[in-house]
Amino acid sequence: MSEVRNYYSGGSTNRLSWMRQSGTFLGSALSSPQARYILFHNLKPLVIDQPSETIDGFPVSNKLSSLPWQEVALMLSPTGSAIVDPGEVVDPSGTMWPKQLASHSANARQPVLDQCPIIIFLGTDNSTEHPEVDKSLQPGHGSPVWAIDVTPIYERTSRTLLQHGRFLDMKKATLALKEANLAAQARALIDWNLRNKFCAACGRPTYSAWAGWKLACTSNIQKHGGADDGDLATTSPGCVTNSFSIQNFWYVFLQGLLVLKEKSLRLKLIESLMMQFIELTSSPIIRFDSTVFVTRTDPVCIMGITNSTGDSILLGRKSVWPPGFYSCLAGFIEPGESIEDCCRREVLEEAGVEVNSVTYHSSQPWPFPGSLMIGVMGRAAENPHIRLDLDKELEDAKFFPRSLILGVLDSSKKTELTEDELRRFDDNYKSSVTVDPVVTAQTSSSSKIHLTIPPPTAIAHQIIRSWAMNDDQNDGKGKIGERRSNY
Repeated sequence: MSEVRNYYSGGSTNRLSWMRQSGTFLGSALSSPQARYILFHNLKPLVIDQPSETIDGFPVSNKLSSLPWQEVALMLSPTGSAIVDPGEVVDPSGTMWPKQLASHSANARQPVLDQCPIIIFLGTDNSTEHPEVDKSLQPGHGSPVWAIDVTPIYERTSRTLLQHGRFLDMKKATLALKEANLAAQARALIDWNLRNKFCAACGRPTYSAWAGWKLACTSNIQKHGGADDGDLATTSPGCVTNSFSIQNFWYVFLQGLLVLKEKSLRLKLIESLMMQFIELTSSPIIRFDSTVFVTRTDPVCIMGITNSTGDSILLGRKSVWPPGFYSCLAGFIEPGESIEDCCRREVLEEAGVEVNSVTYHSSQPWPFPGSLMIGVMGRAAENPHIRLDLDKELEDAKFFPRSLILGVLDSSKKTELTEDELRRFDDNYKSSVTVDPVVTAQTSSSSKIHLTIPPPTAIAHQIIRSWAMNDDQNDGKGKIGERRSNY
């Protein structure tokens, strides 16, 4: 099977992750004449409408609107009449809005940067060479691409912004694949920054570091200027994140108990943990690398499950979905669970069907808010019996034959079924009626249900399509798991 390129995936931008702490590079990339800024308001990108066309198999009728630094710098100015200096936006360590942070009290409990736009460095386009750390942007590094959440300044900048396009819900926007990937990356990061305004360890506000890719606790803001990722604030109790890694937080916390030199400090640390507020000052703790909160991506397994003979596919629907809408089963991967284990568990929980072999299909970033959809194909055990009473997540689930799905995929036709015809796909259905489901272009009536599946921009559509078109036949290289005998 050839590689499947799903919507929102396949970006060509060089993300330059090792440059996110380089203030020299970020400052020059921020104000570069080649830099372009894509803007978001309430998680909606600013787009330009254009004549509809099909590119790479997807309909495209919108284009991301991008602004140069000169216009963005005016909007970032509180008065709107002066150009903001790049140093006011990013400091030498890659921390955003350092001046506002420097005036912040480490004792404060309210978000410190609510009125400052979130700014994300997405990478560079058309790069021919890699930049060196602590060096400024050079022509061969490509054109910098940034994303800005203008929601905090929208009221005073809306007139200017709307001269460049309109803000459109991303699920409604039809962008070319490259731009869809940029928008997905930007939306997910902005959403993550918005959702995590407080430190999980001590409850203080967080601030954006590494050009929007990481968050740090404001407890490490120094009394005399700026934010420092390594030292505790001198004016308030420190946060555990300044001494212990927040990655695998509980494990490292327990490890920290072992290296404290005094029993009283260990007891104090335990008590503070239970209170969800760590009140340690300059105690003799062996220091680890300072901590920041890393961006979050939630893995989701989405599966196309066929019957044992491979000629029908299992699709389900939730009660809140439009009538006749069916899709692949899916679920979040749980801790300690492989992709194939998740596939088998979710299908069993949602539909009562046991799954044997599992084969990788493709993946898709899904920025609503920050999921990674991992698509697989699975083969059900013989004589599956569908039951929906386990986790009660689905209203209905059925194995649909390939002939019917091919009709659904034909955009020139409507697949319409009566309720009795739809029930024919239940494994316990008994009827003397032998009428086949009718696939016609006739107008829908109240007595018939218009069967639909997700649009081509969703990985579920691509999984269903590849199975229906027999594209799922491969040489076995994609296989990621066989059913274990003791599963």
